[in-house]
Amino acid sequence: MEFATAETYLDAFCAGLMPDPRQTVDEWLEAENVQLPSFVAESGKYRTSRTPFWKEVYQCLSPSHPCSEVVVMKSHQIGATTVAMNWIGYIIDRAPTSVMIMEPSIDVAKKLSKQKLQPMLELTPCLKGKVREARSRDSGNTVLLKTFLGGMIMLVGSNSGVGLRFASTEHLIQDELDAYEEDAGSEGDPDELGENRQSTFSRGKTFKLSTPLNAKTSRIEPAYLAGSRGRYHVPCPHCAHMQHLRFENLIYTFEEVKQPERTAYQCEGCRALIDEHHKSFMFECGYWVHEDPENPVRSFHINALYMPYGWRLNWSRIAKRHIRALKKAKSGDRRALKVFDTTIKAVTWNELVEKVDKQPLMKRRERYAAPCPEGVLVITAAVDVQGNRLEAEKVGWGLGEQSWSLGYRIFVGEPSQQSVWDQCASWLQEPLTHECGIAMSVQNVAVDTGGHNTQEAYEFVRAYRGGRICAIKGSSEAGAPVVPARPSKQKKAKLFLWIIGTIAAKDTIFPRMKIDQPGPGYMHFPDYPEYDEEYFDQLTSEVKKPKHTKRQVMIGYYYEKEKTRNEALDLKVYNWAALKILRVDLQALAAQWTQQVARTVVRRTASTTPPLMVGPARVGRRVLSRGLE
Repeated sequence: MEFATAETYLDAFCAGLMPDPRQTVDEWLEAENVQLPSFVAESGKYRTSRTPFWKEVYQCLSPSHPCSEVVVMKSHQIGATTVAMNWIGYIIDRAPTSVMIMEPSIDVAKKLSKQKLQPMLELTPCLKGKVREARSRDSGNTVLLKTFLGGMIMLVGSNSGVGLRFASTEHLIQDELDAYEEDAGSEGDPDELGENRQSTFSRGKTFKLSTPLNAKTSRIEPAYLAGSRGRYHVPCPHCAHMQHLRFENLIYTFEEVKQPERTAYQCEGCRALIDEHHKSFMFECGYWVHEDPENPVRSFHINALYMPYGWRLNWSRIAKRHIRALKKAKSGDRRALKVFDTTIKAVTWNELVEKVDKQPLMKRRERYAAPCPEGVLVITAAVDVQGNRLEAEKVGWGLGEQSWSLGYRIFVGEPSQQSVWDQCASWLQEPLTHECGIAMSVQNVAVDTGGHNTQEAYEFVRAYRGGRICAIKGSSEAGAPVVPARPSKQKKAKLFLWIIGTIAAKDTIFPRMKIDQPGPGYMHFPDYPEYDEEYFDQLTSEVKKPKHTKRQVMIGYYYEKEKTRNEALDLKVYNWAALKILRVDLQALAAQWTQQVARTVVRRTASTTPPLMVGPARVGRRVLSRGLE
């Protein structure tokens, strides 16, 4: 075992007294013979001239620069991780201190150590011998820990809370930030845990770099937006107009034919096409333009159009990938388009979110010729129980489940009070006059018992005498049917409970709200006062969003409430469930309804006696009760 000598300690002490070097990282790279291994795209001496857009990033990482945080939102394989490795080489050689490298997992950290860090240490002359040699009994140099005179390099995984509590560090590199786990071993956000390791260092720097992933969970995009928001501007070789390269200006369609082999970039100034061989000149003459130049956090965005000339992923290959991604997306597979957006365009991916606009629905309001318009064959109702009120709606149903909203009421008062339920029952039992003159009653009432005042709701269902009624409870379980084959028996409550699959119900109701022509599935709304803007806000209060695992794998969808209230939407779900519970044959009911209307008209013509209340409750009793025994 080797022991440090007094001379070694003296050297370390004197090095600690030396001021930070004024030489920047990019200047050090030019002066020293930093070598890249043979298995990378361009092996041999690292040249900053090949990727001049990284020079300002190197300068921000230098000790002489005042910024403490550098953020790079990037495409894949554009050399940002190499920037981090070169910064580490500079620290080892010119400004020794502690550095922590955070990777998405321990396995990725090991690969980085073996494939990028260790080769640089072995091939670069000025770094040889500065990091302790690896020995079986020497823990000073392992795959995840490198020690050198005056400092150390620690590699940790974002999924390890223990690793993030291991030691303090002056500098922090957070690589592929968007791939981090949501929770580091149940100890909290790994991003914040990593930054906490720098608490005792006043001059430490944090380097965040990542290819963006999902917009909802991205860490790199908020960090970029919170910073100076820099874009690398390059001149047009034809008119010298400065601009940052955007994918939208990449042209590969000529004479309405896609020709990716002819791909060129269209200048935003003179509109001339720029061939790719001009990139070296353009990059050399380029510079970063920051939207917020006074921001102490320096953030940079760069996409794959900046790949140096001669690298495999050229403009032509980018165009081909985009064509393939669009072709797959048209067939319903959007995965290739997601990969293109995140890895090529370097933008976050927004999953398809299904949302309904309230404005077209409000414009759909119409004046009914009667309380119950022509076409209605059966009426259902639903009751939603809230903490200080009951809300209820009646809906008429016709062929193809075309629906008519017939009335909406709010009964204010504590549901624990019987008077509130009595008011609701009276309204539910009020008949509605059909356009043909027949009085119709509600055929089935669905009462939500899964929220507030469950026992009172149970009692209301048991005591109701206005016709058929059912107790329901919503379930957001994926794959649950809208209505089960049979209800479950609640022995204590002494009634049957129907479990309603709300996700499946909304999967049908959302597309129906977008149908803009009367017919099957179309939803009619009256111009009654209660159907105001607030009602339609509630009806469109939820959006359908993709559901992901912690590793960002999409496993399904869910509905998220974006507004405070959504009772109108819930009542639409409950009313549709009430119709499904009836298992009514609308076609057969329509035929019987037509015959009954004709007979009723004849009776009314022959007699002045007011007709009895009829309708589907009597006309189609056999049809309605089918399957309910």
